[in-house]
Order: sequence, then C-alpha cells, then structure tokens
Amino acid sequence: MPGAQNVEEEARRLLDAVLRAPNVWAFIYAAGELDAKAAAGAYRGLTPEEHAADSKKIVADESLAVALAEYIGGFKAVLMLYWLDGHKPGPLARLPMFADDVAAALAAGVLTKLYDSVIHGL
Repeated sequence: MPGAQNVEEEARRLLDAVLRAPNVWAFIYAAGELDAKAAAGAYRGLTPEEHAADSKKIVADESLAVALAEYIGGFKAVLMLYWLDGHKPGPLARLPMFADDVAAALAAGVLTKLYDSVIHGL
C-alpha cells in the first residue's frame, strides 16, 4: 500500500485477531479434514486423482471459502477472495483443493481489514 506505515505489523496484528476466533478455526479444520479424506480416497464420489487435480465438479471448497471470507471481512472480502482465487499467488497454488480456498479466504479477510485500517482508519 503506497505511503502506508507499519503495514506488516498491522497485518500480523489483524491476522492474530482473526485467528483468535473459534469460528475461523472451524473453517480451517473443515478444510483440513476434507482434504485428508479426499487424498485418502474416503471422499465419496471424488477420487484421490480428482482431488489432486482440484476437480471442478466440487464446489463445496468455494462455498466454504466464501462463507469464511464473508465472516471475516464482509462482501469486500468475498470480492478479494475471487481475485486471490483466480490468481493463486505464492503458496496458494501449491495447497490442496480445500486448503487453497480457505487460505485465500483468510488472506482476503485480513487484507480487507488491513485496507480498511490503513486507508480508511477503521
């Protein structure tokens, strides 16, 4: 963010605050369990190969991510989620099917809160 001071420190503070919410952990745990079951072949109707390829027949990963982004940062976070999910920057591209979307939602929520804090003073 051009001209912003202490952005990394503020981002860490916001991430810590978000990660104190037990509901956020429910989304994270759900993604981990779903990825583990799918990778082991225990996700009914989804082969481990389809899971590894992030099959487009599964939309539950997107739904989980939208709900988490909305919970953390509202509609602006959902819009940021769609941008992050479309670009898959950095390590997001290497995460499993559910984890990548939940991680993108977490990042989207924190980035939205960071933007509001730094730019708008909210």
